[in-house]
Amino acid sequence: MKHNSKHFVCLISFLLIFSCSNEEEDTEAPLIQTPQPEAEATAATQYTLAVSAAEGGTISTEGGTYDEGTEVTITASANEGYRFAGWEGYESYETTIIINLDSDFILTPIFAEDTKPPNNFAVDQYWGKIVDFDSEFFFAENISEFNRSGILNSNKIITDYFGNYGPTEWWITSPSTSTDDILKLREKFCQRRLERNENWTNPNANNPNYDACMSHGWFEYPDNYLANGSYVFGYNIIALGQYGDDNSYRNFDFPIQLHEYFHIVQANSILTMPNEGGMWGWDMFSFFKEGSARFYQKYVWRKLSNDVFIDLNPDYNFQDISMREEFRIIMESLKEGCSTFTDYYRIDYSDRNICDPYGLGAWGVAFLMNKKGDGDYDSYWKSFYPVLKVKMITNDNDINLSFSQAMKEFYGLTIEEFNQEFKLFLQLPIEQQLEIIPDI
Repeated sequence: MKHNSKHFVCLISFLLIFSCSNEEEDTEAPLIQTPQPEAEATAATQYTLAVSAAEGGTISTEGGTYDEGTEVTITASANEGYRFAGWEGYESYETTIIINLDSDFILTPIFAEDTKPPNNFAVDQYWGKIVDFDSEFFFAENISEFNRSGILNSNKIITDYFGNYGPTEWWITSPSTSTDDILKLREKFCQRRLERNENWTNPNANNPNYDACMSHGWFEYPDNYLANGSYVFGYNIIALGQYGDDNSYRNFDFPIQLHEYFHIVQANSILTMPNEGGMWGWDMFSFFKEGSARFYQKYVWRKLSNDVFIDLNPDYNFQDISMREEFRIIMESLKEGCSTFTDYYRIDYSDRNICDPYGLGAWGVAFLMNKKGDGDYDSYWKSFYPVLKVKMITNDNDINLSFSQAMKEFYGLTIEEFNQEFKLFLQLPIEQQLEIIPDI
């Protein structure tokens, strides 16, 4: 009995303890979750686009305020009598541009008055004069709007530099221009000559018939690179075959475009009167004619590059190096072949595979300007050509006699004396030779 009562007491004690423990657990305060406030949304960055219309055209939008990264399409349209010439505030010559808003923009299209040349004019009405009307451009159908606007922009830069001689026509093709497109361009060219009763080859030839003009091979090699002008014609023709279909650089063909236009400068500056045989400007020594065009082809864009944006491919035609370094390369390529010649100024197109009149002529023109000693690298066309023009009039367009007399008067050397001094110059070390080349 005694034993069992002890067990009973223990059992009761256990139950009481277990019961108390459960009560304590059941009476604990529940865990309360406090809700966190939601993060406020960050306001999008916004930018302002302001587009203003300009005299001579309209715009598709005046802009507004947009979230960062918004793309806005803007189109400029020229009114009649004007042409689109680019954007102020954005580097493009496309009429339609897409702006990605990553900052504020203020844009204004530029419209230039489209001053067209006259359809009828006397042969001596404008010849040799700076004119206030635009050149005319005729493009093969495959030339893109990007390339067309680049060529127009290059022409503006070039004519601002040398003067705008006119009337001047540009006929533009490219390596990918099809035979059919070339034929269409030639048809337009020959029909134009016929309608205007204008000559198209030798200035003293009979006025052209359409079939003869079509058979000439205009705008096919080698007549896709030429520049002709004559007092007897009264107008200038330039055929330009682009070196490529490059849509990455606005002024891709600027150097060769300048080269061809410089021949127009030559003809208009020198050939100021008719003569019996007629003259296209090609009777000048090739050495000086092509050499000067090549010199300025290399010089002008480098001279202007700090003040005028000229969008060139830096890897194309030595455009990523200095003028002196390029002329070093030219001289090194010429030395062996040209050493066989005695009369350098007589080097002609037919000698090009042995001694290039373009490259060596560019050195010859630099030599003459250095001989003058005034540091003016534009003196050859600005100052020497006017002297040559007077001699041409005096000597009834005898280019050889006139050239030698003008050289003697302006540079102190006859053409034969130049030949002897230039020969000695070519024997100097290259570093000494390079001192006469502009350091740009």
